[in-house]
Amino acid sequence: MYCVQLIQSKFSEFQLGIEAGSKRFERVDKMATELVEEENPRSTVILERQEDLRYTNRFLDSSLSLITSDVSKTFFARPVPQVS
Repeated sequence: MYCVQLIQSKFSEFQLGIEAGSKRFERVDKMATELVEEENPRSTVILERQEDLRYTNRFLDSSLSLITSDVSKTFFARPVPQVS
């Protein structure tokens, strides 16, 4: 049962890392939008990269939803017996 607890712990760490990455993405996306609104000379490149990042972020969000669902069904659906 230690293995299941270890997997649960690692998955929780993974989720926290994803959440931190999502927050970082939101900050970068906001900064990119501000640069474009300020008519930065590199606005065209910023918009292209921003769209690429948004696409990647949507893909990661979708993938994480599927992974979370599968992992939850597999490892979290039943109680983990405690070892005395």
